[in-house]
Amino acid sequence: TGKTIMGELFMWPVLASGKKVIYTSPLKALTREKWDSWTKKFGGVGYRVAMITGDYKLSDKRIKELNEADIILCTSEMLDHRTRNAASEKSEWLMKAGLLIVDEVQLIGMKDRGDKLEAGLMRFTLINSTCRIILLSGTMPNSRQITGWVKGLNGKETILIRSGWRPIKLNMRYEIYDDRQGYYAAKDSLMKMIMQDVKRHDKDKILIFVHSKTDGRR
Repeated sequence: TGKTIMGELFMWPVLASGKKVIYTSPLKALTREKWDSWTKKFGGVGYRVAMITGDYKLSDKRIKELNEADIILCTSEMLDHRTRNAASEKSEWLMKAGLLIVDEVQLIGMKDRGDKLEAGLMRFTLINSTCRIILLSGTMPNSRQITGWVKGLNGKETILIRSGWRPIKLNMRYEIYDDRQGYYAAKDSLMKMIMQDVKRHDKDKILIFVHSKTDGRR
């Protein structure tokens, strides 16, 4: 739906003004994906890009790297940790950010990661009340409620942009499969039905969502 492009359009003028950009997402894989892309796109024109996830030990060298970077990529857990320890760690990059991009913000309501993102955003606005915040989501149902919450955090005018446009039309249909022979037999029947559908479109790129890694490997 072009969420990344929207974020990038806001990044260029902020970087040109000399302020930092922070990008946060709930997943290390998504943060890494942006690292791979932006080190070429922004790094290629002289901007310094740094990444911090749970895999990185926050040494003095790392703190220096983050404070000198123009773009900082982190997971929502790291935003939570860094804002909690901002004073003791001398995280100047948090105070010097002109833009915070929060990707996949619909996860704010989920119990596994949502509380960390929520707490991190609340602390961040206390640390840096002037920073602009862009929230991105392709699937958020309660966007108006979140808009009011963000306005309450920093007191800034908050604009909600909603669009139903999709680059590919979304169709939905229901398929029947045999679930009368127990759980595993039903799973096999479902898998066969899915793969038959995939084979009918063997020239297309197809993304299949499953309930577990085991199903994914199968």
